Amino acid sequence: MYKRNIKLVPNEEMQSQLEDIVGRRKVLYIICEPNRVDLLKIKGQMKELGKKRKKPVVCITNGVTYPSISEASLALGLGVGAISKCASGKQHSTQGHTFSFKDNK
Repeated sequence: MYKRNIKLVPNEEMQSQLEDIVGRRKVLYIICEPNRVDLLKIKGQMKELGKKRKKPVVCITNGVTYPSISEASLALGLGVGAISKCASGKQHSTQGHTFSFKDNK
């Protein structure tokens, strides 16, 4: 799961409040871990980003339009990277199949 620690540098007021906990030591920084709710929010944002990036892809060989490269990969048993290279023009074909991105116009 996606996990990001947050580093907090306490100011002078916080230093005086932390004195009860750590004694007369100077606290340089505090590392905070996100709680479960924060992690779920981050995960939801990552899913939304993935949905925005998803592009329909057309298999020119069989004429079928797939909603995403990953779905075309599952349906045809081909690698995601190979389909991506074909659709972007870096590779001509993969195992006899030719692909292109569908225009959303």
